[in-house]
Amino acid sequence: MPPRTAWTEKQQVVRRFMDILSDAGIYLHPQCGHRYIKWNAFPEHVWDRGVFVRLPREIIFSSPTQTVEERVARNLNAPWTDENVEIMKEALDAGEVKVLPRPLGWNIIFETFDRNGTITE
Repeated sequence: MPPRTAWTEKQQVVRRFMDILSDAGIYLHPQCGHRYIKWNAFPEHVWDRGVFVRLPREIIFSSPTQTVEERVARNLNAPWTDENVEIMKEALDAGEVKVLPRPLGWNIIFETFDRNGTITE
């Protein structure tokens, strides 16, 4: 069997994110020995667990000008551009990406923040 190649930065970042989600009990789809998010079902899985996910705005929103209403009206897509991988890596390294219990009466599933850690949505 040939030696395993080193994980790319993207693979490492995605794996760290998957570990956080899995540890919180959010369902991840198995595929060929890997876990992945089915992005169009991700909000439903988060809602069903009674939690919300705190993560960089760029991971959820397609552009800096996209509104919450526009985001809700469209399905989520995998966000892993080179720039978003770097943004997520910085947030993971800073301990900013979290899955937290959703307070009673809250109807949010994502809390987003900018590169300074300031809540944006």
